[in-house]
Amino acid sequence: MIDQNGHNGAEPTAAEDKPRILFVDDERNILNALHRLFFDTNYEILLANSAKEALEIIKLLPVQVIVSDQRMPEMTGVELLIKAREIQTDSIRIILTGYTDISAAQQAINEGSVYHFLIKPWNDDEFVSIIKKALDYHSLQVKNKQLFEENLKQNEELKILNETLNQRVKERTKAIFQKNQELAELNSRLADGFSKLVRLIVEVIEVKSLDLSSHSKRVAAASRYIAAEMNLPEEQLETIEIAGLLHDIGKISLPDQTIIKRENLLTVEELNLWKRHPLIGERILGNIDQLIEVRRIVRHHHENYNGSGFPDGLRGEEIPMGSRIIAAADAYDKLVNKIYLNVDNTRTRALKAIRLKMGTELDPDVINKMIGFLQTHKAKTQLRREIELKPFELKENMILSRDLYTTRGTMVFAKDKRLDPASIKTILDSERLEKLLTSVYVYD
Repeated sequence: MIDQNGHNGAEPTAAEDKPRILFVDDERNILNALHRLFFDTNYEILLANSAKEALEIIKLLPVQVIVSDQRMPEMTGVELLIKAREIQTDSIRIILTGYTDISAAQQAINEGSVYHFLIKPWNDDEFVSIIKKALDYHSLQVKNKQLFEENLKQNEELKILNETLNQRVKERTKAIFQKNQELAELNSRLADGFSKLVRLIVEVIEVKSLDLSSHSKRVAAASRYIAAEMNLPEEQLETIEIAGLLHDIGKISLPDQTIIKRENLLTVEELNLWKRHPLIGERILGNIDQLIEVRRIVRHHHENYNGSGFPDGLRGEEIPMGSRIIAAADAYDKLVNKIYLNVDNTRTRALKAIRLKMGTELDPDVINKMIGFLQTHKAKTQLRREIELKPFELKENMILSRDLYTTRGTMVFAKDKRLDPASIKTILDSERLEKLLTSVYVYD
C-alpha cells in the first residue's frame, strides 16, 4: 500500500477523521498523477497498484470512496468494485475507463455496482468535483442509515410501550391516587409519552370526582374553541386545552364535600382551603418540564381582570391569556351546568350573568369572543341534523353532538369534539373495556 506521501506501509499516516480515498491502477504514472492532484486536499489518499492490494486495504480500513481503473491484469475494475461492495457496502465506487469501455461502466452503474465513471484522460477540476460530490453522498448515506436505525429502535420501544400500556396506566393511576407527590416519578417513567401522562392525570381527577372531571373536560373543550376564535397559534391552543383539563387538579386535595359545594355556600374555613387549590395544582405539576406554561395558567386561573382575584392579585394583561380564557369558560360552565341546570332559558341567563362580570372578574375581549362563538355555534347547530351511530360506524372529522359517556358514567369526550383517528380508537377501546352506551350521536 502507498499512502498520500508516496511511502509503502501497512498503516495510513493521515488523521482518522479525514475521509479516505483509495485509488487503484496498475500504472504507476496514473497513481502518481492522482496523488499530485489530491496532494493539497484534506483527504487521506491511499494508492493500490493492483486489485489484490486494493482488496487487502479494504478489508483492513474503512474507505469512503474507491476509484479503480477498468482495465487491470488480475480483474476488471467493475469486478473489483463488486467485491469491494461485499466488504464495505457503504463505500462510493467510481470507475476510470477509456472510451472503449464506456458500455461496461454504464452497465455497472445500472446494476448499482458503481456510483459514477470518469473517462481517461480526465479533466482535473471535474475529477475533484466528482470526488467531493461522492464524499457528500457517502456522508448523506451514513446519516440516513443512522436515522433509519434510530427509527427502528424508537418503533420497537413504542411497540413495547403500547403492549404494556393498559397495565402500566392502572398501576400508575393507583400510585398517584395514593400519593400525589409521586406524580413527578410517574412523569419520569412516562417521559416518552406526554399525551399519555396528561390522560393519566385526568383519570386521577376522575377517581376523585366524576363531576369535577366532567367539568374539566367541558372547560378544556370550550377554552380551545375560544382560543381558536381569538386566532391564537396551534401550539398555544393545545397548551390552553391541556391547562383546561388540569386547571382544577389542585382540588383533589380537598374533602369531597368541599369539592361539590358552590363557592358561595362554603364556610370561611372551607373557602380559605378552597382558595389554595390553584397553588396546590401548580405544585402537583411542578416537576413536569413539558407543563411549565400549563402550570402558570393553572396558578392564575382565579385572578380577576380588575386585580381582585387570587392568589397574586394580577390584573388585566398581567394575567396569562390562557388563564383569562379558562376563567371565562369555567364561569360559563358552572352557570350552565350547576346554577341554571334544567332551566329553559339556561344559556340566555348564563350569558347575561357573564356580561355582568366583564371588566371586573373577566376579560371583556375574551367574553366578546366567547359570546360571538356561542351565538354563531348555536345558529349553525340549529341547522344541523343529529344522527345516531354505532361506535364502529364513526369516521374521521365527525363532530359529537352530545357528551359521550361509558355505562359507568365516565366521560370519554365532550360534546363538539371533532373526531380524529386517535379519538375514534379511544372510543372503540372504551367500548371493549367498559361497554359504551349503545349509540354515539354526531352531527350529520
